[in-house]
Amino acid sequence: MNDNIAYRFPVSVKGVCVQAGRVLLLHNERDEWELPGGKLELGEEPISCVAREIEEESGWKVRVGNILDTWQYHIREGIDVLIVTYGCHMDTDHEPLVSHEHKEAGLFTLDEALKLRMPQGYKDSIHNWFSRMDSATSSTSRLHHMKSPTSTDVMCVKSDETECPGCQSEPRSAARSNSVSAMWLWTSREAQAVMATGDLAPIVRHYRRLTGTSQRRLAVRLGYDPSYISAIENGRRSITHAPELRRIAAQLGVPAHVVGITDPDNSDFSTIIAFAESTLRLATLARNTGNPTHAVDELWQLIQRLEQRISNNGAELATLAVLAKARMHLGICLVLQLEFGV
Repeated sequence: MNDNIAYRFPVSVKGVCVQAGRVLLLHNERDEWELPGGKLELGEEPISCVAREIEEESGWKVRVGNILDTWQYHIREGIDVLIVTYGCHMDTDHEPLVSHEHKEAGLFTLDEALKLRMPQGYKDSIHNWFSRMDSATSSTSRLHHMKSPTSTDVMCVKSDETECPGCQSEPRSAARSNSVSAMWLWTSREAQAVMATGDLAPIVRHYRRLTGTSQRRLAVRLGYDPSYISAIENGRRSITHAPELRRIAAQLGVPAHVVGITDPDNSDFSTIIAFAESTLRLATLARNTGNPTHAVDELWQLIQRLEQRISNNGAELATLAVLAKARMHLGICLVLQLEFGV
């Protein structure tokens, strides 16, 4: 066979698209999962092709990054394809559509994807892109941050501005710990006023200002591109997908209803507060009449319920205030029991 014919393979360009930590995969007629993408047409640029194919197959518009892998896929006797995979940056929170070319579309975590019936080359590309996204943040941090020779504070060697314009990393003024539960950031009057707007843009900006979290770092935590966080903050991008809003609210530490998610636990908020105030009055009465043990039983159950609500829904100021009162009354009752035996 002529060598000029023997080594001609169709080229298929594929994209690894990760939304909120989950990769998009499509179920094909061979009962396998595969990356979105398709055949490279004559004269077509590979990057344009993969962007076009992904939009046709899933409805997603993506920004195509660098090549991840190239490999030869032997489908069956006489059918071999050269696969070229690209890492893609997401600018959408919408669920993927399913075209006529596939049975279904799915979003999978890295661990889930690696267990699916899928060619190993695709799995390698997915793992490669996840690794690059993980290392991008840590590499940026290592390159742009260093220990000051005269101080133990971490400083950005690029800029002393509020936020480093080159890498969007945390400067010295933002060296606050992010390990503190985010929900306690929303206890001030200013924070409560921001939450009252119900607007995700100022809520995200306020969260980043209080924690010193960069757009890049927050994007990594949420599985977005940094430009997407910027678009949210500037009001150019709105999120309507309920699961995504709930997940963002949990990351920011705000109650889900603040960003427009209705929840049965929030519908009876006034009832819970009224019940709590009533319990506090009964506990005070029990303590004043010489029965602190009964007061402890009531207060302990109330505190557990309030703490559970805060854990699930975030820190409304009214809930925190009544929780503080309950803990104070509980402490008084315990002291009476331990010190005076009443």
